[in-house]
Amino acid sequence: PLVTMQELVAATLPLGILPKVVPEFKHITVGGAIMGAALESSSHRHGQFLDICNSVSILLGDGSVVESSKKQNPDLFHSISGSYGSIGILLL
Repeated sequence: PLVTMQELVAATLPLGILPKVVPEFKHITVGGAIMGAALESSSHRHGQFLDICNSVSILLGDGSVVESSKKQNPDLFHSISGSYGSIGILLL
């Protein structure tokens, strides 16, 4: 979660790959992009930043850590985007 978009692009570009959604503000973190429902100009095609993620790990209020994806705990996976930490803490 503490990786900025600038760091993410710098790490993936030499490999010839880029995330499908990269918010234009280069200092937003991956966690911030997920929890804050980040969009950018390619979002009309690829969705929010969370939509390009395979899964996330979330620490819930009861202390449990839950893995969620589009197939595993899908309600939690889809509700985390834009929750700003009100559902849980993103561990990734």
